[in-house]
Amino acid sequence: MNRLFQTESHVRSMIDADGAVLLDLQAGKYYSLNGLAAKIWLKGADGDDETTIVREICELYDIQEDTARADLRRFVTGLEKKGLIRANS
Repeated sequence: MNRLFQTESHVRSMIDADGAVLLDLQAGKYYSLNGLAAKIWLKGADGDDETTIVREICELYDIQEDTARADLRRFVTGLEKKGLIRANS
């Protein structure tokens, strides 16, 4: 299993029933995540791989695998561009 991403050491997160908040300690910025994004964040931070996360998204939201995979990759790319994670290939 190849983990989807690794969280940068300067990032902290707080998860609650409504989603999550990420804090970039270097930039002094907060990011708010909705429920699905928070689930992805947790699963990625726990070391889950892309296939596992895509499968769970498909089951939870009844969407096609290619749609879930494209959305997941877009989300991960966004986090990486903000310097919050290091994505694994």
